[in-house]
Amino acid sequence: MKNINNMNKRAQSGYSTIFIYRLVMIMVLLIGVVATVGTIYGQSIDLRKIEAQQINNKVISCIDQQKNQVLVKELIETCVNYNEGELSTKITYADKKIILGKELINTLCESEDKTKSKVSCYTNNYLILKDNKFEKITILTGISKVNKNA
Repeated sequence: MKNINNMNKRAQSGYSTIFIYRLVMIMVLLIGVVATVGTIYGQSIDLRKIEAQQINNKVISCIDQQKNQVLVKELIETCVNYNEGELSTKITYADKKIILGKELINTLCESEDKTKSKVSCYTNNYLILKDNKFEKITILTGISKVNKNA
């Protein structure tokens, strides 16, 4: 009869090595899954610039539909309806300005300091035909939806 104390020591050390190897492989796998999920879901996507582009496109199509009418704030507000507390649009043409929404947001867009990160801004220039002449229109749209965007 064999004694229990006379077990094969090499087999026992091999089993321990395989156990440690398996444990390390499981840990590497778990760390990889956690890191992948963290990088995918950890980043927030800022859609404010795309929304500002869409608002600019709405405004320019509204201006284009009005053809030879004089641009006034009320006509543009009928085409573009949005929450004025979070959005602002500034239309500049022929030394005239029309401001829709909060003027503070446009001021933050035009500023050079660090508060500009609180708003997302989009500016575009357009040429439209008015009275058989091309007229340059600059549209600046700012969006301050910081909490809703996060």
